[in-house]
Amino acid sequence: MTQQLPTNGYGLLGLVLLLILPSLLAGGTTLLVGRRTQNKVGKVQTTINRVDGQVTNGHGAEGSPNLRDDIDDVKTMLADHGRDIRGIRQDIGDLRGELRDERSDRIRGDQERAVEHQAERLEDRGRDRRPGT
Repeated sequence: MTQQLPTNGYGLLGLVLLLILPSLLAGGTTLLVGRRTQNKVGKVQTTINRVDGQVTNGHGAEGSPNLRDDIDDVKTMLADHGRDIRGIRQDIGDLRGELRDERSDRIRGDQERAVEHQAERLEDRGRDRRPGT
């Protein structure tokens, strides 16, 4: 089978349409999809910039720690504070125990002195009642 070239304008136009039109359609579709993709990429980039602004430290010089490092530092500080608070609680508990012991000793001493005082008063009263004293 031999191929024939178009012999009139219609045949040439048909050949052009068959060869060039699909290329134009493919190129147009590619441009349209490319623009949509570019718009989506631009929106994603905007979102990334907003997120980056929230997680990147802006208070230090270049190379300052990022948010993750700051959070780790805060966690370490909180753990240290927790240990300090536990130590303070222990100290307060010890002081309360010592105060309780001191109060008990003082009450016991007051009771002993009261008994001694009562005994002395009874002795004095007994001496006063004896004849010839």
